[in-house]
Amino acid sequence: MQKVSLIEAKVNRIDTIEEKVSKIDAIEKKVGRIDTIEEKVNKIDGIDQRLGGLEGRFDTLENRFDGFENRFDGLEGRFEGLEGRFDTYEDTVSDLSSTVDKLVLEVVDIREDMKQFATKAEVRSLAEQMAAGFDQMSKRFNHLDQEHVASRSRVDRLEGRVERIEGHLGLAA
Repeated sequence: MQKVSLIEAKVNRIDTIEEKVSKIDAIEKKVGRIDTIEEKVNKIDGIDQRLGGLEGRFDTLENRFDGFENRFDGLEGRFEGLEGRFDTYEDTVSDLSSTVDKLVLEVVDIREDMKQFATKAEVRSLAEQMAAGFDQMSKRFNHLDQEHVASRSRVDRLEGRVERIEGHLGLAA
């Protein structure tokens, strides 16, 4: 009987040990889940860090785009100013052209009138005055024509720059 009670005590101890082992197994499973949760949290932290980096890059790109947009607006204003100057030059050249046409008609009329002058000296003086007037008009016309050509060249260069910028921004038609 003593042996039986010893065996029963040992069996009870084994049952107690098995219960403790089973509790330890349950704790290990929970710890394993905690480890898994920690790994997931670490992964989330890594994702957050990457997102932070991407947000920074996006902010940089957005700032650059705003800068390009501001520069484009500035170029657009300059281009409009050049177009206005170009239109003014065209109007001036047109006015000069009509003035030259009028002068040509006046020259024809003056030649007709010159036939009526009594002396060659009077004719020569009038011819010199007319030649001086034509020289001044010709110089002014050439100057305005050069400004017109230079303005056209500037407009063409700016149009090329605007097209390149639009291409970089993906706005090209």
